[in-house]
Amino acid sequence: MLQNAVNQKPVNQKPVNQKPVNQKPANNTETGKEDSCRILTKGGENIRLPIE
Repeated sequence: MLQNAVNQKPVNQKPVNQKPVNQKPANNTETGKEDSCRILTKGGENIRLPIE
């Protein structure tokens, strides 16, 4: 019974974590293209999103 509850927790954290990560690059795009590229390299996973 405990194992089932533990399995649902990690599945919920994944989508919740991706949402805030998407907002970061979107905000940087307004500041400047150069700034967006810099943050993309910091996140690592964000590099997948091309900001041109």
